[in-house]
Amino acid sequence: MIKNKFIVWIIYFFGFILMLISFINCSKYEVVSNIRGNLYHLHNIKKKDSEIILTNDSLIIGNEYRLKDIKIINSPYYKK
Repeated sequence: MIKNKFIVWIIYFFGFILMLISFINCSKYEVVSNIRGNLYHLHNIKKKDSEIILTNDSLIIGNEYRLKDIKIINSPYYKK
């Protein structure tokens, strides 16, 4: 009986870890296009969300980035 409880706890633990990993990976946005200069169009497939951001960072089209890792320039047209 003790071995069965131990196995159940291990399964719960790994399920919890996998759930945390899936939440962490949800915030990545793929760069779809460079609109002009420092203006980029980003898209998140999992959330079905898109963002247009202004940044001094040079982003590569096709790569995925987290919004918190990009230095976004404050603009009256951009709202978080």
